[in-house]
Amino acid sequence: YLAAETLTYAPENGMTPAQVDREYLYFVRGWKPLLGQLELHGDTRTGPVDHRLVVGYQLDRFGGTSLRGNVGDALPGSVEFVYPVDRAVKVSTLQRTGKDHYRQIVHALYAFDHMKIGQNVIVTGGARLDAVKNRTRREFVDRYSDAEIPDPNTGLVRSPNRQTQRAVTGQAGVVLTPLEFLTGYVGYATSFMPQLVYPSATLITKYEPERGQQVEGGLRVREQYLGHELGMDAAAYFIQKKNIVIPRGPDDFVQAGKVHSRGMDLSVHYRAPYLV
Repeated sequence: YLAAETLTYAPENGMTPAQVDREYLYFVRGWKPLLGQLELHGDTRTGPVDHRLVVGYQLDRFGGTSLRGNVGDALPGSVEFVYPVDRAVKVSTLQRTGKDHYRQIVHALYAFDHMKIGQNVIVTGGARLDAVKNRTRREFVDRYSDAEIPDPNTGLVRSPNRQTQRAVTGQAGVVLTPLEFLTGYVGYATSFMPQLVYPSATLITKYEPERGQQVEGGLRVREQYLGHELGMDAAAYFIQKKNIVIPRGPDDFVQAGKVHSRGMDLSVHYRAPYLV
């Protein structure tokens, strides 16, 4: 049980609260995840190119039931703010009012290749296919018999929210070492995240999957000369996501537009030679 708290102020106390008013909240989450992954690795060579291959399958299953309810007319009472003494009676009975059912299954296939071309160039790339199904539903129950009842606000039994989504994402990158002391890289990747539809929606609500992309590049310098050591690491990136789900309040969500982030990292270090 959780207690929601509200501060009550008395005029004679100024800005110091006089007491804390409390009420019981109840919920129980029963989530049962199942994860599995199978990968095959292999090394081969085609002409001057060395390959390091990865092929895999991934299963993610998430399901469960979250119980909702209240404790009837039981109240924990108020406590003083400065000298609190908790005299609340332990609640032993629960009046269950609803159940939130969740289920999501993700099947994914992916393949990546790490290619070394000579001594100075490395190319990486790959793709991933995700197939997602999810189902959510809020069930209202009679607080005494635990039998299902219509939504008290609409008089209707809520239908389940179902979604099926598929997406292909990938990544590619190049690492180049033109000089012994200098290495540079650039990479691009896309992302996909399915939305688990919220069962609190009164109407059937479809959310588009969250999609993103990232571009990153950087340099690395390592140089030594007559005992002097100089190192530098620099990187710049740009990340963009769209179809973000934003909560606006209890059981109220909206799917927004785009968000993006950009930045740079720079690190320089120098070590002088030891003097004997």
